[in-house]
Amino acid sequence: MFKLETMIYASEDGTNSVFTLNPALQKQLDALASQHPKVCQRKARGETGGVIYHFTQNNIEFLKINP
Repeated sequence: MFKLETMIYASEDGTNSVFTLNPALQKQLDALASQHPKVCQRKARGETGGVIYHFTQNNIEFLKINP
């Protein structure tokens, strides 16, 4: 088994970014980005399979991780 790291970054301008290697969380965030494009946007996929999502103006409360 390996770690599926997720990091949340908060910026001074009130926006937040989420980087995750967790495929289940990526699927949830992709759905959120599709349903609420003004709140969450998928920004980039890295070489290691990690994905960065950007949340606008303190909307990180939309992120609810289901185990």
